Amino acid sequence: HCIARATVVHTVRWQTGPEGVYHNGGNGHVYVANRASDTVSVIDGTTVVATVPVGVNPECVAYDTGHGYVFVTNQGSNSVSVIDATTVVATVSVQSHPRDVAYNPGNGYVYVANFGSNTVSVIAGTTVVANVSVGTSPEGVVYNSGNGHVYVANRASDTVSVIDGTTVVATVPVGVNPECVA
Repeated sequence: HCIARATVVHTVRWQTGPEGVYHNGGNGHVYVANRASDTVSVIDGTTVVATVPVGVNPECVAYDTGHGYVFVTNQGSNSVSVIDATTVVATVSVQSHPRDVAYNPGNGYVYVANFGSNTVSVIAGTTVVANVSVGTSPEGVVYNSGNGHVYVANRASDTVSVIDGTTVVATVPVGVNPECVA
């Protein structure tokens, strides 16, 4: 057994219901989706520097290095908030119950897993360019820099969809109820 020792250096207080967390490599801030308060907390070091109102039930966060935007899925309002630093610059309508979000720097697309519609919305900048049909109840999504594919965990169909650009190139059977991919 391995035991690691860790020390808490600071506890940051923010809004209620923190869900998704992401570090913005461009400005160094950490973005926290606060599901219960419909906001995103922006943290610099150990200080909350802004609380940004977004859509209903924000869940997951991703950073678009091409535009410098932070994308936040709003499960309760079927949208994605696009944040530039501490300001919402766009709200993009997507399909039903968006969950996870990932950025592909190879093609500049943002991929949003829509749990309630069995699709992945593909966003270029602030515009949906495709809604890709995947397995049942897509939940987790991740970009693989090694091969340029996007992987989507389809919870209710026990599969992972593999997307190249806007096309599903494979569906891989996996264990029961996959939720996350890494």
